[in-house]
Amino acid sequence: LAIDYAELRIQSDLDLLQTSTSVVASLASGTRQITVTQGTFVTSEQINVLTPAGTVDPETGTRNPLLPATKEFLDAVYGDATATGLPKYFVPFNDNLWLVGPFSDDNYSVEIVGTTRLTPISATNSSNFISLYFPDLLVIASMIYISGYQRNFGLNMPVNDEAMAVNFESQYKTLLK
Repeated sequence: LAIDYAELRIQSDLDLLQTSTSVVASLASGTRQITVTQGTFVTSEQINVLTPAGTVDPETGTRNPLLPATKEFLDAVYGDATATGLPKYFVPFNDNLWLVGPFSDDNYSVEIVGTTRLTPISATNSSNFISLYFPDLLVIASMIYISGYQRNFGLNMPVNDEAMAVNFESQYKTLLK
């Protein structure tokens, strides 16, 4: 749990280039939904419709970037399937579904660019980018979790070493800079 806490905290605090990725998904004609495997992205940053229709490799077609919008805007302006064309707008609906507007007029591939989580350290994965390039930060972040677990720091505890967690937190912030 300490390693999990440390890795997630570091990934939340740092915008690591290694967590950026892109995937290609499908957008069927007459629909406005793009779906990928759940848990693929923490957040989506950009969606590109690839043209001409049928292009699956972003490097061989033209990227047509979609503008972020709100679901309310899409529903008001492109609320039904009669509003078709090359999509211009997107909105994330949940962690694996995006809506576009207008409804797709052809079968397109889309490139979704976003942030993922690094593969966590485990019995089968002994290292990752954080453990290789930020080992000191990983240890200190783990110690913040461990000191809270071990000492039960907080008010009204019989064994109360609040300074331990504060010192680890201070060191973490120093290393983070």
